[in-house]
Amino acid sequence: MAKAVELAHEAGVPVIAYDRLLTSCDLDLYITFDNERVGEIQGNYLVENLPDDKENKIIRIYGAPTDNNAKLFKAGQDKALKTAIESGEIKVIHEDWAQNWESQNAKK
Repeated sequence: MAKAVELAHEAGVPVIAYDRLLTSCDLDLYITFDNERVGEIQGNYLVENLPDDKENKIIRIYGAPTDNNAKLFKAGQDKALKTAIESGEIKVIHEDWAQNWESQNAKK
């Protein structure tokens, strides 16, 4: 998208990125929400809704490693899940990134 931003600027068109940070370019404005906080909310929901009487094993599949939002969601989830994972309340049995957001990569 950096090339598209450059071409827009050459044509005198300002560029606003919404929800997806475009890197390696000079944006005029970037609007988003707190992605890390969203990840925290996701992680807190998981911790609060898992059964207390079972061994809670989870698999974590993240978005594309090239997606900055996915990295921020993960950071928030990590923060929310840290205590439960360290205490053994939750055991992460597998985690991986879904290359290019392709479902077949997530299924692997």
